[in-house]
Amino acid sequence: MAEFQSQGRWGARDFDKYVFNAPIPAFDESNALHQELAEAAEQAEEAAKREATEEGDHFIRTRTRIRDALAKHGIAKKIEGLAGSLLCEE
Repeated sequence: MAEFQSQGRWGARDFDKYVFNAPIPAFDESNALHQELAEAAEQAEEAAKREATEEGDHFIRTRTRIRDALAKHGIAKKIEGLAGSLLCEE
């Protein structure tokens, strides 16, 4: 995906600005990989809900807690693998 990134002093960067240039296929409920990714997203949503925000928490702290929870439960790695497989499908 480096072709979608601007080049900085230390190489490719700013992927977040070009994420929708990636070949993301439309959801197909008959595709097992799509179903598995949707289920993993539901697991991520449930894990994120359990990381209740506290009054006055800055969004960065909340985001960090959620990211840590997804990593701890293996959900982040699962989603990354599934998404990588999805983007490499032909």
